[in-house]
Amino acid sequence: MKKIGLVFAFLFTISFQINAQWFWQNPLPMSESLYDVTFIDENNGWAIGYLVTILKTTDGGQNWSISDYVTNVILESIDFIDTNNGWIVGREGTILKTSNAGITWNIDTLGANYFLTEIQFTDINIGWISAKDIINHKGLIFKTTDSGNNWLVKYDEPYNYTNSLFFINSNIGWAVGKDWNSGLVSLILKTTNGGNSWTQYFTGTYDDLFSVYFITADLGWAVGGYGKIFVSVDGGQTWALQHSDGSIDLHSVYFINSN
Repeated sequence: MKKIGLVFAFLFTISFQINAQWFWQNPLPMSESLYDVTFIDENNGWAIGYLVTILKTTDGGQNWSISDYVTNVILESIDFIDTNNGWIVGREGTILKTSNAGITWNIDTLGANYFLTEIQFTDINIGWISAKDIINHKGLIFKTTDSGNNWLVKYDEPYNYTNSLFFINSNIGWAVGKDWNSGLVSLILKTTNGGNSWTQYFTGTYDDLFSVYFITADLGWAVGGYGKIFVSVDGGQTWALQHSDGSIDLHSVYFINSN
């Protein structure tokens, strides 16, 4: 009887191990790194990140659902123009587009040698992408006027790597990164004609800039390496160092008002 009991206990243990299921518990809803987030109102938002992570919330971020879309490309930037129409860009030239709030995504590519760093639309048709050509060592800015069906190169400069961009309207915009042509200095570009031409400005430092944001055509900020925060009050023509932490890089900046 003792042997029968031991055999039963052994078989029960094996059965439990085979049938046991594991569920992700913390942190919810997943553990991958997130690289960008966007909200179109106080409730509806999306976040993206490592290994095709696409998350959506409809309750202001209290709960998140995971998209079923699958690819092995790292996603870098997301932008929605309304509750239905959105775009995502990432490495290997990847562009994703949805017209049904992220239920399904259509995939396109600008080329595997492109590292797409930021995407922004100012309306349903007009949008921009900042990018790096990692094979030919170029910084690029692409523009679409047909909701992302076609993209034209509006900036193409060797060793001027563009990490981010921001447009305050369809004509005025900025891009930031690093200028390896001029001695590794910070790169700031500005256009006032929808990207047809770009003027380069300088912060006077050698740090990589990772993000730029303007609340008016004059007042804006740029952040980057070693905790640097720069402010401009003349539309990006001149920049003043506002803060320097020195210990950690800053990758994103956003303001809701001047303070």
